[in-house]
Amino acid sequence: MAPRGILRTPQTIQRFQQVPTQPGQTSPLLQYFGILLDQAQLNKFESLELCRPVLLQGRKQLLEKWLKEEKLECSEEL
Repeated sequence: MAPRGILRTPQTIQRFQQVPTQPGQTSPLLQYFGILLDQAQLNKFESLELCRPVLLQGRKQLLEKWLKEEKLECSEEL
């Protein structure tokens, strides 16, 4: 992980969103968020960007788990 979260920016997330996902593989964006979730709480922007694809996959239970573990930053938008 980058020192002091220097790479945790909207630009980094955009780059991961642009990388094509191979069939049968976890998207690079979800891999990125998975690493962050293992090490820290996501900020508001990261939390929102993670929730979108997870909800599209119908995996609401994951969001509930991360909220209970305080891994997502709660916000009105979330």
